[in-house]
Amino acid sequence: MKKTYFHGTSADNLQSILEKGFSPDEEKIWNVSENGVYAWSVEKLAEEEGIEDEDEQSKLELAKSRAFDNATCALGASKDCRAVVFQIEYEEEEFQEDYSCDNMNGAFVCYGKISSQSIKAAWISEDFSLVKGWFIGSMMGRDMNNLEFSEVERVAGKFLYNSCEISEYIFGSELTPLEIAD
Repeated sequence: MKKTYFHGTSADNLQSILEKGFSPDEEKIWNVSENGVYAWSVEKLAEEEGIEDEDEQSKLELAKSRAFDNATCALGASKDCRAVVFQIEYEEEEFQEDYSCDNMNGAFVCYGKISSQSIKAAWISEDFSLVKGWFIGSMMGRDMNNLEFSEVERVAGKFLYNSCEISEYIFGSELTPLEIAD
């Protein structure tokens, strides 16, 4: 049975995913994750968050938002500083619940390749290059990431991360739908 999942990443991966689909990662941002494709289950996330009685659109928006949060983590190490969120329809038995770290209730992982035909919708953020230090700052101090930053990146990251206006701007920004070829 197919279920709906949401995956977030940086636009560095956009063209490859649209052409070839998702493959288990060779490089990982998180040292607690395994080589797999991580995604948010709409049903499980709604259950975990206690919004099972909400309308379907609210559930989809919650999972999309969580995938966007994950995508912003990738922006600290990306060249293209735009977040991309994919809505995927995929076989439920191919995904397993993710227990790699705390606060991942509703997250699942697939250890195999997911074809680009599984992508039902995609959205992209504006270019956040001017505030890239905020994403670096959000990754600093997390002992579970694999990223290394230069001294200037750490200083800028610390400064920008402490600006709540930037945080409110990033998470209040709109995602633009992308055209997906059938």
